[in-house]
Amino acid sequence: FRRVLFRSTEIDISYIIQKVKELDKIDVVIVGFGRMGKRHYKELLQNNLYNIIGVIDPYIDLPKNVLKLNNFNEAQKLGAFCAIISTPTNTHYDIVLDCLNYDINILLEKPAFLNDKHFTDIINKTNYKICVGMIERYNPMINELINIHRSGNGHRIVYCW
Repeated sequence: FRRVLFRSTEIDISYIIQKVKELDKIDVVIVGFGRMGKRHYKELLQNNLYNIIGVIDPYIDLPKNVLKLNNFNEAQKLGAFCAIISTPTNTHYDIVLDCLNYDINILLEKPAFLNDKHFTDIINKTNYKICVGMIERYNPMINELINIHRSGNGHRIVYCW
């Protein structure tokens, strides 16, 4: 048994793990079901800590087993704790405001906003959790592209998605 020191008390960590497993799943709504939305959907399906309550995307036909939601009011009624926003950057600000109006925490794909004003406006309006997904920044291929760009060896990056 592994043990941890927590507030000057030794606790068996297996007890904590068991308590976490007993918690309800986190209810998530995905906003945008394009390339990144589908990636999030696939990853969430493989993780038993999350429950996908539905997807909000007015432009894409969803698979039959995915509940299509029309707005955050519906998501809130279904118990959404957080939203994963994977839409074009120019839509982020308005979507984040909608989420906050319905007390929904946010994971936002990068870039978060088009300008600093949107960022500071959101920060000043809320105590909710807003996280920006930066996972591709740590992709080894991105680091290699940065190194190629900085090397000045004549190689030119034409396109990166």
